Amino acid sequence: MMRNIHFFNLAPGADEKRVLELWDGPIAEFALARGCLERRTLKLHDARYDSGTGADAFEPAQFMNESLWPDLASAEACWSQDATEDFTAARAELEPMVVMVGGMRYNTP
Repeated sequence: MMRNIHFFNLAPGADEKRVLELWDGPIAEFALARGCLERRTLKLHDARYDSGTGADAFEPAQFMNESLWPDLASAEACWSQDATEDFTAARAELEPMVVMVGGMRYNTP
């Protein structure tokens, strides 16, 4: 199993409710129909600030979107398929409302 995680913040003026509707609605539906086993978006309440200073300091993300896939190949195959009209519209609406902070992929036993 492989987990894919995106950490993100809301862009200034973004509607939090709408962002979550898009992540967990048409974006999730597209992935779940193409091999994704599970998806969810979480609001992070206990993230910690880095104690570094200057260029090494960072502010933690406000949100985390997580998906579970059978393997890396399945996840990559999903995003190489033709996008549906609903997915394309949702992604276009979502992109200016989020600021991606980072991401990671890891395998689970």
